[in-house]
Amino acid sequence: MRRRAPRLERLGGGEGGAVAVEFALVSVLAITLILAVVEFGRVFYVRSEIAYGLDRAVRVALNDPDTPVTALRTALQDGLSFPGAGDVVFTVTEETADGESFDRLRAEYEIMPIIPVLGDQPIRLSVSRHVPRP
Repeated sequence: MRRRAPRLERLGGGEGGAVAVEFALVSVLAITLILAVVEFGRVFYVRSEIAYGLDRAVRVALNDPDTPVTALRTALQDGLSFPGAGDVVFTVTEETADGESFDRLRAEYEIMPIIPVLGDQPIRLSVSRHVPRP
């Protein structure tokens, strides 16, 4: 078997660190993408929990239209299980449209992103439901 000339060995032998550099570039993007998917999943989970808790409050309001706001807030809080659920802002306002009056129940929550790449501004989640008044 013939040996390659020393000059040719020097040209083709410098690929030892190329794989490490490619991995470093691709892994940063892959890890950021994976963390972003986890973050959006967390946001959708919290929004779903808020919607569920608000639906519980709506059921209480439909069963007894004279239910006080504190009882509706308790029904909402009982449906929440995520960390920071106590920071959910709950409001009830009376509104009228086309001669029909109804209550608007609204729950709002600001969630801070865990990943710094997504920014340092909170993501505001808001869910509202309308309850007809008799």
